[in-house]
Amino acid sequence: MCNAATSTFIRELSLIRDDTFATARAYFTYKAIHAFGAESKENYHVLNRHSIFWNITLYSLQNTFFTCLGRIFDQKSPHGIDTLVRTAQENPGMFSTKALSERRKGNFRTEAELNEYVGKAYVPTAADFRALRKEVAAKRKIFEEKYRDIRHKVFAHKEVVEDDERRALFSKTNIGEFEELMEFLFNLEAAMQSLLDNGDDPSLAAHRWTFFEDVKREAKDDLRAMLQGEKKE
Repeated sequence: MCNAATSTFIRELSLIRDDTFATARAYFTYKAIHAFGAESKENYHVLNRHSIFWNITLYSLQNTFFTCLGRIFDQKSPHGIDTLVRTAQENPGMFSTKALSERRKGNFRTEAELNEYVGKAYVPTAADFRALRKEVAAKRKIFEEKYRDIRHKVFAHKEVVEDDERRALFSKTNIGEFEELMEFLFNLEAAMQSLLDNGDDPSLAAHRWTFFEDVKREAKDDLRAMLQGEKKE
C-alpha cells in the first residue's frame, strides 16, 4: 500500500504525463497539418474545401499546446513539475530498496529473485534531485522568457489583440527550442516513472526514451491516414 507521499508523487506524475502528451500531440498534429497543406496544390485544396473546420482545428491545437505547457511550468499551481520534483526530493524514502521491494514483491516467484532485483536498484541522493531541479529551472526560464506571455496574453486572456504585438511575441519562439522543451518533459516523466518502478538512475543523461519520437510519428501518420479519403473525393 502506498503512503501519502508516494500517492502524491504518483498523482503528480500522472498529471505531468497527461499534459506532456497533450502538448506534444497537439503540437505535432498542428505541424503536420501545415506540412500536409504545403506539400502540393492538391493537398492545399483538400484542406481548403473545409477551411473553417481546419482553421478552428489549428487554433484549438495551438491553444492546447501553449495551455498545457503553461500548466506544467506554473509555479502558482498546486500541481505541476515543481510539485513532482519537490515531492520526490522531500520524500527520498519512497525510493529506498525497502520501498521498492514492497512495491515489486508481487512480480517475482521467490524472495531470492526479488532480493537480487532490488539489490541492483539505484538509490537516488539529494544531489540527484538538486540536479533535476536545476534542469527544470533552466527549462522554465526558457518558457517564461519566450512562451509564457503567448499563453497568458494571447490564449488565456485577450491582452494582446493587435497583429504587430502578436507577431512580436511569436517572433521570440523557436521550433527547435520548443521541441527540446517537450522532449525534456517526456524524458523527465519517464525517468521519474522508471525510478519509482524499477529503481533506475533518474539522470536524464543516463537514458534515451522513444516516447517523444513515437508521438511525433503517430501525429503525422494519423493525419495522413485520415486525409487520404479526402484526396480521393
